[in-house]
Amino acid sequence: MVTKRRLWSVFLVLIATTTIAGCGSTKRIRDFTQAMTDYTSALDKLLIASGKLRIESTSEQLLRDDTDNSEQDVQQYQRTRDVLDQRFKLLSGLRSHIRLLGSYFSVLTELADSNAPENASKNAGVLVDEIKALNKTLRSNPTFPEARYEALKGAAVPIFRIAVSSRINRALREELNLRKETIQNELLLQQSLLEAVIDDTKSDLEDLQERRENRILVQTYGTGIIDSGQQEIWIKQRQDILSLRNTVFELEEASKIAKEFRQIYEDFVQGQYSADRIKSVTDQMQAVTQAAEKAIE
Repeated sequence: MVTKRRLWSVFLVLIATTTIAGCGSTKRIRDFTQAMTDYTSALDKLLIASGKLRIESTSEQLLRDDTDNSEQDVQQYQRTRDVLDQRFKLLSGLRSHIRLLGSYFSVLTELADSNAPENASKNAGVLVDEIKALNKTLRSNPTFPEARYEALKGAAVPIFRIAVSSRINRALREELNLRKETIQNELLLQQSLLEAVIDDTKSDLEDLQERRENRILVQTYGTGIIDSGQQEIWIKQRQDILSLRNTVFELEEASKIAKEFRQIYEDFVQGQYSADRIKSVTDQMQAVTQAAEKAIE
């Protein structure tokens, strides 16, 4: 016969097990949302660096194409400026999109708490509406990589199920189920844009290296009159210019990271959480960002 004490012991064990498991689920959610927040912060820095590199690259191009015809030079400058303006509108919009998505992931952290604010779900909805509106604005930009975006959407695997622990806050489960396709789509948009931006930035870096090497290094070296006081300066300039190639290699890794983070979200929603994978990708993103920032120092 089962005694009351025995039943009480079993009850306490069940309560403890549920509590510990629930806390573990909440910690995984916090780790995931923190990683996504770190990712969006690193992306923002990378885009700032990309914009500055575009300015430097186009400046070198203007210097190379300078003619003795002032009217032609002014027209060329304005055409370059117009293209640059479109580029910066796209980068600015993407940065806003990234910040909004980062805010959305922060709301998920609130929803993971059993004491989540009553308006947390409403805030999530407001943020998603703003993100979707910005999606349309970004796609209306003439430089938006529409073909790349559509190709990624066509290849993406739909999220069919929600496998987040049932022990977590019900509001979070409902939010993930309601928005899973929308957030996946927005991450695909970010991936397509980031890949396009990185391709352009790699091209900018390659052009920048070639033009600076010719303008600063080759022309100076070709004169044969580098005096002893300028030799160390020339060596340092050569080191900085040729090192731009290393940043190109780092940016090639960044193209893969956007896909990785999108897949991390998809896996998380479907219950396939990997703390090691999240840490690895976050570390890679920070390394890429540091390389891009170093290139514009």
